[in-house]
This record gives sequence, structure tokens and C-alpha cells, in this order.
Amino acid sequence: MVSFTLTPAVIWVFSLYALALIALILARSRQIPAYAWTLPASASLGAAFYFDLAAWIALLPLAALWAAGLAMVKLSGWKKALAWLATTALSLALALHLAPGFTHQTVIPTLHLGAATLPFALSAKLDKALAGLLLVALFLPYLPTLRQTGADLRRHWPLLVASLGVIFGVGALLGVDLDPKTGSYILVFAFFNLLVTCIAEETFFRLLVQRSFVSCFPNLNKVGLWGVWVAGTLFGLAHFHTGPDAALRMALITLAGYCYAWVYYKTQNFWLSVLLHFLVNVIHLCLFVYPADF
Repeated sequence: MVSFTLTPAVIWVFSLYALALIALILARSRQIPAYAWTLPASASLGAAFYFDLAAWIALLPLAALWAAGLAMVKLSGWKKALAWLATTALSLALALHLAPGFTHQTVIPTLHLGAATLPFALSAKLDKALAGLLLVALFLPYLPTLRQTGADLRRHWPLLVASLGVIFGVGALLGVDLDPKTGSYILVFAFFNLLVTCIAEETFFRLLVQRSFVSCFPNLNKVGLWGVWVAGTLFGLAHFHTGPDAALRMALITLAGYCYAWVYYKTQNFWLSVLLHFLVNVIHLCLFVYPADF
């Protein structure tokens, strides 16, 4: 049986963070004021200070990211390029847990799930979550509304199904075994995976990398396909690791990165790439050996 721990600190901080993300989505559809997301976001950070999940110095990288991001979306030319570099570096620092002032709290301790030979653990990581939240806020005018996303999903659902088939089909060919699992911990995994991992990674690779690459090189022949290659390749490199079967695992991760980038290229809908990323991770956890071994 897989046990998990949701402390009051994690519940308060990440529930408020989720409300901030929902507020951004509603603001894009003009159902609530554009500034409304800042209230639960500030409350989430305040709760993090109260529960010692963050120290005051954490405000420095967050403020720097917001300032660099605002410059990136407002400036042009070489100034925009410098602001993009700063935004990228600060986003990476937060996502890779290199920025000061944040404390991670273990939700699922290190263990082996089902038949997996590789260990798994889950921590509540506010630095990565807030980096994704700020990027969503910065790119909000360029994101589709809920109505647009619903229409795009009805139109492009075969593309998502095909992408899932490619990823898990190749995984089966490489030797990833079935290992069905159940348990309430899957709901906890789904919450943090969707609202932290998928949002943060997709904002970075889809918006900061893929969208920015296409915007910077509009005259490049087949620039959209180049954007898919760049974003997918960097996604694979970002998951670099060593150990048994690491090369096969990275190949599968890179393939998934290309699929996420391809869905964004074909649909121009950020939320559909988030949905595909989330479905891949949850299906992998529920039905296959997780983490993958060969």
C-alpha cells in the first residue's frame, strides 16, 4: 500500500495556488477581472511563509522573473532577446530548485511502485509551481480561452489519441511492461502532476521555447517544424539522467517531448499540449511500470 502525507501546509499553499491558476484561466475568458489571480497567488505565498515552505528571500527570484518577463513581452529587438534570456534563466533556476528560499515537503516518500525496480518519490515544490504560474500570467493574452480549447479538443482529439498511441506503442516495443495500479495516491499524483509538473514544463517548453523560437525566426523555412524539433530535443535533454537503461528512457521521454510540441504546432493550443502531457503521465503511472524500466 502506498502511503502519502498531505500536511495543512501543503493543503493550504497548493489549494490557493490552484485557485490562482483557475483565476487566470477564467480571466482569459473575461469571466473575472484580470488582476483577480494575484489575490490567491499572494495568499499562497503568504501561507508558504507562515508554514515555513518559503523564506522572504524567495521573493527575489520571483520578482526578478516577473520583471524580466514583463520586459520580454513589452520590448523588442536586442532588449527583448536579453529579457528572454533572463526569463529563461530565472524560470530554470526555479524549476530546477536552484533559487533560494524554498523548502520542499515530501508527499510520497521514496519507494518502489508495483513491479518497478527504480525508486519513486513525490514532493510539493512551490518554486516550480510559481514559475509556471508566473509564465501563464505573462503569456495569458496569447493563450486560448476555455471555449476555444473546447472547440479545439472536439476537432483535434484524434491527434491526441494518435500521440498517445505512438508514445505507448513505442514504449511497449522498447520493453515497458504493463503494471496496473490503483490507490488514492494516484489522485494526489494527478493533482501535483497536472498543476505543477505539466503546467511548469509546458509553459517553459511550449511558450518560452517553441513559441518564442517561431516568433524570432518568422522567415525561416518550415519554422514551425524547426520549433517542434528544438522544443522536443530540449525537453529530452532537460530530463537527462544516468543509470540502468537511461538511454532508452531518455529516448522515450524525447519522443513524448516531440509529440507535445507537435500537438502545439498543429493546434496552436497550449492547453491541449498540457492535456496530452498530463494524460501520458497518468496513464503511465496507472497502467505501466513507473518509472519506466526495460
